[in-house]
Amino acid sequence: MAMRKKFLFLLVLFLVFSAIVPIYAQFGILVEVSPTSPTVGASATITVTGAGPSTGSPYAWVDISFGDGGSSNANDFTNPGGTFHFSFIHTYASEGARTITVEVCIEETIGAPRVCDTVTTLVTVSAAIPNVCGNGILEAPVEQCDDGNTDNGDGCDSNCQIESLTSSIATSYDNPLLDNNILEFLRRVIIFLFTSSIYLAVLMIIIGSYTMVTSGGVPTKIDKGKQIILWTLAAFAMIAVSRGIIELVWIFLGKK
Repeated sequence: MAMRKKFLFLLVLFLVFSAIVPIYAQFGILVEVSPTSPTVGASATITVTGAGPSTGSPYAWVDISFGDGGSSNANDFTNPGGTFHFSFIHTYASEGARTITVEVCIEETIGAPRVCDTVTTLVTVSAAIPNVCGNGILEAPVEQCDDGNTDNGDGCDSNCQIESLTSSIATSYDNPLLDNNILEFLRRVIIFLFTSSIYLAVLMIIIGSYTMVTSGGVPTKIDKGKQIILWTLAAFAMIAVSRGIIELVWIFLGKK
């Protein structure tokens, strides 16, 4: 009777062991950390991969401890063939060796008994490397840019932060005409023409007079000299009137 009980016990143990071992054998849990040596304050990506049963509808549960008091978890159906892939992002606040502990549990179907396995991996967290602005290497997240210098005004300032160039672009220009409005411009033009016309009128009257004096009594030359003088006086009168009109408007607007 005792032998029969022992046999039954061993048989049950064998069946249970046979049912569990294949699942364990297929886990193949792999934990990868990127970068392999994370630095303080920088994000590290921990990837957990493996394979559960290839039959049924396996469901995977993953609990992870990052070794610094932080933890996370995830769960989902496995991929075709029973493989699973989970990614976690963690930021370490201090340097030193950290042991990452990952527990993976598999259900062959939802609600079925879970079979779990645990793996650990060691990661060394390094002190944050001080960023050097101006070395041409973008050291995020502290630097937004690094153009190889510490000059301001070139889009990347002396602290390697992106700067707006709006303030360095001229939004106004000096008036090359030195006039505030069209009336001032016209007045200056008329004054210039009036002043120039005085000298030009004197010159043209002299030419007209010389033509008449040297005409030798030829009517056509005398008429030509008269025409020069008359047209000169007419043009000068038009310029003078224009000057007068501009001055009247100037006075009317209270500029004088």
